[in-house]
Amino acid sequence: MARFRALFSWKRYKEFRTKKYIAFRNYLRTHKEDREKYSVIKLQAAIKYPTDIDSYIETKSPCITEIYKKCGL
Repeated sequence: MARFRALFSWKRYKEFRTKKYIAFRNYLRTHKEDREKYSVIKLQAAIKYPTDIDSYIETKSPCITEIYKKCGL
């Protein structure tokens, strides 16, 4: 029973994560200013941390969190 619950929880998590990514993508498609801001931050992070994925992600995180809030997530 515990395994079933774990699988069910994982499936629900994946569904939520997918919906979150789609909402993020759709938001950026319709909000040019935020899309450009996110694009600049991604580019700057990629230039600054070409081999450090953790720092790259950490640099983008505040912008992503801000956009998630605007999406209602």
